[in-house]
Amino acid sequence: MGFQMFTARCVRASRDAKGTGVAGSPPPVNAASAVARLVLTPEAWTAVAQHAASRPSEEVCGMLIGAGEGGAARVARIIPSRNVADPSERGRRFLMEPRDVLDVERTLRGGPERLLGFYHSHPDGTAEPSALDTAYMTLWPATAWLIVPMGPMGAGGTARTPRAWLLEAEAASPSRTNAPPGAPGQAALRELVIEGLPTRCPL
Repeated sequence: MGFQMFTARCVRASRDAKGTGVAGSPPPVNAASAVARLVLTPEAWTAVAQHAASRPSEEVCGMLIGAGEGGAARVARIIPSRNVADPSERGRRFLMEPRDVLDVERTLRGGPERLLGFYHSHPDGTAEPSALDTAYMTLWPATAWLIVPMGPMGAGGTARTPRAWLLEAEAASPSRTNAPPGAPGQAALRELVIEGLPTRCPL
């Protein structure tokens, strides 16, 4: 499934959600421009690492759930998601079902927790957003994106030190995010400091 088709599915799912409090809801992270840190509880990081290690040759994905306060997105737990990309492509890309995300947002509405962002793994060992990752960020701007690089398969395919990113809401347009690295439109993609990782997290 191409990005344009996926975007169309997101729009249809959002329209179907009208009346549920999901469509037209504000960005998951308040005052995203002030968010500088992604704080993980030990349980949340362990769950992410275990999910990634369960399919080391494929990109796994899921949602980060918690609360935002004091310039930090504090992740208390995760919700693993399905990678619905074609099986032949799951080693280099992930695709989430838009309705799954909308269902979670609807469930959280009115409670103390919110959807802070997303996580996914990179079997190739990188922790920088790919061009397709950045395109997906435009669909959920002002959210945290945790990328987990995987170690070599010969080492058991364990999760290594992740990195986290955030795309400012004002940069969420295909014309800007498709610009080459270093272009002015890329300036709004910034890295977040991650807190809560174990001291011996593999490099």
